[in-house]
Amino acid sequence: MILAERENGIFNEWKSNLPQEQRVNFIPDGIVDEKRWNEAKVKVLYLLKEVNGGTDWDEREYLAGYNTIPEFINTHSPSIDALITWTYGLMNGNPDELWSKVLSTTADKAVQSALLSEIGVVNFKKISGFGVTDLKSLDAFATESYNQEMLRKQLALYHPDVVVCGGTAYYLTALYEEDFAAKKWNTTNRGVPYAKKESTIYIDFCHPLIRAPKNMIYYSLLDAVKEIEGLR
Repeated sequence: MILAERENGIFNEWKSNLPQEQRVNFIPDGIVDEKRWNEAKVKVLYLLKEVNGGTDWDEREYLAGYNTIPEFINTHSPSIDALITWTYGLMNGNPDELWSKVLSTTADKAVQSALLSEIGVVNFKKISGFGVTDLKSLDAFATESYNQEMLRKQLALYHPDVVVCGGTAYYLTALYEEDFAAKKWNTTNRGVPYAKKESTIYIDFCHPLIRAPKNMIYYSLLDAVKEIEGLR
């Protein structure tokens, strides 16, 4: 069975046990392109909070058609644009590359599409939200036992090399309490928290839309990964 079918089987089961008002707003997510994911230099999975608005759409399809489908081109997301840049750095692993070169390379639409095809994006809250996250609603969904059970089923499909928690490490810890208890987290020399589970690195990082210079966030992530990988 292909990965998308396994994902969809989990989502169908998940939705069938949700209240009706949540079912219609349930947004599937996960691996964009299984073949490209399996061939990627680094399997990078982003754990985010929620998608921003809309009903009856699929984030996997959105990312796959980000630069080719008109309705998706017209709804480009600053969060996804940030993930494109981060992924470029994680895949190419050169913290010394000039920022101007990073920007010019990742501005290329073909490069963007290729990078998005290689990643996975999973949201803790599968119900679409709005521009500013309602933390009460997010907490209620992400910490409810049934939703946690289903999310664990989804995440068990992937076996990534690197997981970047975009402001969601708290929910990851709630999901796998024993594996990610406070004592299991270390910090890099520059203070970025990280943990390891089997062969996967988990990084407690900021939300893609953090209000900080993009270059500082980019090099901070690459610097952290380079240090952590050197400790393997």
